[in-house]
Amino acid sequence: MKEGTPQGGVISPLLANICLNPLDHLMSHSGYEMVRYADDMVILCHSAEAAETAMAALREWSAQAGLELHPQKTRIVDIGQPKAHFSAGVLVELDGWTRMRLRSILRTRAAKGRGLDHHRWPDSYFTSIGLFNLEEAQKLELMSLRVAANF
Repeated sequence: MKEGTPQGGVISPLLANICLNPLDHLMSHSGYEMVRYADDMVILCHSAEAAETAMAALREWSAQAGLELHPQKTRIVDIGQPKAHFSAGVLVELDGWTRMRLRSILRTRAAKGRGLDHHRWPDSYFTSIGLFNLEEAQKLELMSLRVAANF
């Protein structure tokens, strides 16, 4: 039987921080720089060999803690390689998920029923209050990099 907290539950980030605190210390004492928010993390390494060693340590620690790494999200990426970071598709998906969560929060605060969230709070609403669109940000970054490369 698998147990856990509901996806997106208010207690989930707190429990993740409590459960993963020993991992933070392990990675730090092992000389790795790890950035983590709740149960999402990035471990920064200077070489492919260090990344492999960090991955092995993460897998071993997770198994001992009775946790499973998500097979599609757990990978080693060389950020220096083209398309090694977020693709536009991932950014669109992340933007969509973020807006869905924000609509859920707004619905709860407004005590409204489900079903019309996209009409109540369209994407233009989030743009008007200054919510950053990741896909557009990536396009601007690439344009900026191209401009800088031409000087």
